Amino acid sequence: MSGNTTTPAAGASGFSLPIQVVEGGGFTAWLAEDHSVPVVSLAWSWPGGAALDPAGQEGASALAAGLLTEGAGDLDALAFADALRDEGIGLDFGADRDSFSGSLRALAPALPEAVRL
Repeated sequence: MSGNTTTPAAGASGFSLPIQVVEGGGFTAWLAEDHSVPVVSLAWSWPGGAALDPAGQEGASALAAGLLTEGAGDLDALAFADALRDEGIGLDFGADRDSFSGSLRALAPALPEAVRL
């Protein structure tokens, strides 16, 4: 991701960790690092959701969100769920009225496997 990078003034966000804001390509990302716990947590959201479901296809975004954890590559839903569980990886997707979102949480050593899955 390229673009502008800024660091808000200390205390400006009410968050005690340094937060780096990166903007570019139409995206804004916030990075807060705390290396005292070896956990990586990602969350993302973009406009979409039920408000953009086509007429007659209400629920399409919720269905799509639900299907994103029903397997990947050559893994069926059960094998995919087992692989996530075995590595302690949390992966979730959701759709509400105005957004489509997802989250990933894993121990830092399991991050390469989380990305692969």
